Amino acid sequence: MTEDIKVLLEAWEKLKSYVPAKDRLDAAISYVNLIDDYGADEQDWREIFSHSNHLHDAYNEVFGEMEEEGLDEDEEY
Repeated sequence: MTEDIKVLLEAWEKLKSYVPAKDRLDAAISYVNLIDDYGADEQDWREIFSHSNHLHDAYNEVFGEMEEEGLDEDEEY
């Protein structure tokens, strides 16, 4: 994770408590778009998700569910 994205994640963790609960998803969606503008890759997003359910939910709203690594439902074993 880049230093910029780490700083954004730390800022979110400190600021989210000042956002009313009813507005957190909208705020998180804006924040997800900001993080995306900084070039977050799949590994970055997975790390972000491990720190914030709000940002994970917002990511799903913006981009849809992220596929699980190594899982292919059509693949036979």
